[in-house]
Parts: sequence; structure tokens; C-alpha cells
Amino acid sequence: WITAALVGLLILFGSFLILKTLNPKLTNLEDIVLKINPEVEITLTTGDPQAVCSTHTECALACASFDCYPGGSCDTSSIEPWPGIAQFGDTVAVSDLNIPGVSAAGARILPGLKAPLEAAGSIAIGRGDGLYITGGWRSLTTQFLFACADLGRVPTYVAWPGSSNHGQGIAVDISLTGGPAHGSATYCRELAEIMYAAGWTRYTKEFWHFEYYADPAQRNTGNRSTSVYDCAGG
Repeated sequence: WITAALVGLLILFGSFLILKTLNPKLTNLEDIVLKINPEVEITLTTGDPQAVCSTHTECALACASFDCYPGGSCDTSSIEPWPGIAQFGDTVAVSDLNIPGVSAAGARILPGLKAPLEAAGSIAIGRGDGLYITGGWRSLTTQFLFACADLGRVPTYVAWPGSSNHGQGIAVDISLTGGPAHGSATYCRELAEIMYAAGWTRYTKEFWHFEYYADPAQRNTGNRSTSVYDCAGG
């Protein structure tokens, strides 16, 4: 046993000398770092809202990673809480707020939107109308389900997951319960006039989508508007 051990040490040392002579780098051992599926590796950070994925390729990988397909689990818990995305516990059901002139079925909002919605509801009542909220806060899982159902609609009709203002809890999809024909320029202007008077801003690409910013300086930037003239043409 001792002889065999000594012979083994000689062989090991001899191999080391041969490798050292051929190329010294062959004897420099570095830490081994295993990267598991780096393409869909997502790092959680804090700060401003940001897209989890910003290209169709990245989002396809993320959809597969979270299994966000019809019948899938769509489990995004591994990256939550995501920057800027409100949690379910941060929100309240609109129907529980009993806001005059405003109704909803299942939509949730941040509590801070109650006062702006009360103002909009009061204005709508004064005009002989009412408001109906079809959508409010959306979880990160819901955003992924919308996107992964058809990535071809991203980002034209569906925002990159993680970047939607619905997820931030500052946006509502809203409609009139009466008035002119739905979707017409007259309808758009009437809805906009009510919401603008209450301090809301409209996303210009969707006549039904309104956002509330406490800072007035944020209300007319990018694709946001407070001008009824944007409703011309429907």
C-alpha cells in the first residue's frame, strides 16, 4: 500500500511537471461557475418600473420559464416583488369603495385613486352620465398571461411585462354607461372631458385608458394627453 501510494504520488507529480512545462496555464485551476439557462436569468432590482423582457425573443424565453401559456401555471413568484408593480394586498376592489357615479365588476385599484375617481364620478353625474371601470390593477402574472397569449401583440396592444401602468396601479380602463355611440369621436371627447376635469391623463393610443399622476408635470409626456383634440377621428 505504501509503495503504491508513493508510485501514485510520483505519477501525479510527474504529470504536473509535464503540464507545467508544456503550458503553465494548464496547472492554474479557476473557480467553476455554472450558469443555469442564462438567457432567461432575471435579476431582481429595486427602483423605477421596468420591463422584465424587452424583445420578443427574451419574452418567449420568459414565457417558457414561467410556463405562462393556456393551462400553464404561470408562476412569476421567483422574481416578485418586481420594481414598480403593486401587490394584491396594496389594492382595493372598486366595488367596495361605493363611489357615486362609478361602477365596476372585479376591478381593483390603489386606495390613492379613490379621490380622483370620486371627482370623475361626480362630474359624470353632473353631466347625466356614469362611469364603468372594466380594468384596473394587474398583477405581474396577469401581464405575462396577456403577453404570452400572443407575443405578436406586444408592445403595440400589450405592454412588455413589468412595464404596464396597470401593474403600477395608476391606470384604469373606463367607459361611459350612457351617452353617444361607443368608440366614436364624440364618445371619446365626452369621456375625456370628464376624466381630464378630474385630473386624469389619457393614453393616446387607447381612448378608454386613463392614468392618474399626482404630479401635473407628468400628465402631458410621451403618449399621455389631456387634450380633447386627440379624439378627433374617433
